[in-house]
Amino acid sequence: MQNRQKRAIAIRMGCMLVLFCVMCRFIPYTDDDLRWGSAMGVSRLKNFFDGYGGRYLGYLIIMTLTRSEILKTVFMGAVLTLLCFLVREISGYEYADLLTAAALFLSPLPMFSQTVGWVSGYANYVTSVTFTMIYMAWFLRFLKQKEPKKCVVQVALLALLGLANTLIVEHFTIYNVVLAAVTAVYSYRKFGKRGKRIVCLQPLGYLLGCLAGAAWMFSNSAYRQVADGTDWYRQVDGDNLVKTMFKGIG
Repeated sequence: MQNRQKRAIAIRMGCMLVLFCVMCRFIPYTDDDLRWGSAMGVSRLKNFFDGYGGRYLGYLIIMTLTRSEILKTVFMGAVLTLLCFLVREISGYEYADLLTAAALFLSPLPMFSQTVGWVSGYANYVTSVTFTMIYMAWFLRFLKQKEPKKCVVQVALLALLGLANTLIVEHFTIYNVVLAAVTAVYSYRKFGKRGKRIVCLQPLGYLLGCLAGAAWMFSNSAYRQVADGTDWYRQVDGDNLVKTMFKGIG
């Protein structure tokens, strides 16, 4: 029964992948996509985006997707499929993946055009949501263990995931630092034994990766320019600094 269920899920995911790839094949390059795919994108890369922004991974993804129609189609289709699968895993509801796919197709046009229908927006927003959900799905499985096992490979992979999650878009950088801190503390308190706390290295690895990524992102000189009001495009209202941080810059 379990094998049949796994086969059914695999077939469903395969059908979604094909459907999403067909859809993404016809998403055109527009607006920022054209700049990232031109010599302007290369010029920003020459000094590794210093003075432009700290979305290092997001920018690299955009530059890659705007230079290959095939990579754009496969990457966008695969990430959307993974997103639907992760919603199912996190929620525990059998048909959550189908409902998520339906919601994507039925979403309001302005929302769709700013995320899935726009390659640059997709690289920042859909990718950051999906990568964060990977950690959420892993952590829920981690909590089901009676006692966590130390695994150096998992620690390293989670540290890399934390680093990646904090180099895409600013508000998700802040969100992931908070998420990592909360889950690290929670897991540390949960797995207590005879008055002694077991150090859970996996969530700690994710936290360290997030902190390193956040430090790297916000060390970019662009944010100093935004803070002191000298940036030509982005500004921060000092009276609403916290609100601006969570909304995201750029």
